[in-house]
Amino acid sequence: MNLDGEVVNLAIVGSSSFYNFEVFEENVEDWISRYGYPDLVIVGGASGVDYMAERWADANIIPIAVFSEEWDDPARSLVDRGRAEAPNTLTEKILNAATHLLAMPSPTSKWTRVVIDQAQGRRISTEVREVDYNDQ
Repeated sequence: MNLDGEVVNLAIVGSSSFYNFEVFEENVEDWISRYGYPDLVIVGGASGVDYMAERWADANIIPIAVFSEEWDDPARSLVDRGRAEAPNTLTEKILNAATHLLAMPSPTSKWTRVVIDQAQGRRISTEVREVDYNDQ
């Protein structure tokens, strides 16, 4: 629970092909400077942003919920291996658990933009940080 008494379940979603941890960490730290540390980090278990969020939460001793069972991929990694798009059930699970959303889409992100639209439609506090493959 944050100092203001609000429970913050932060869903972090984004490009599965973005791997720059320095840019990722700057985005998360900027978010924290305004909202405080989350009580829980929620991710979809994909590569790229999801994978970096798992590592960041682990390093910062923040509990994490990984909905990796939505993927038929037991060998998750940082690098995208070209699997299919995320199922709709993953979007529902993430948004049902989230109080806040930090999204890091790239110019080619489709699923991340769907999550952003749905989060805003549900009035979930949403912040979007565009990432670019040139930043890698």
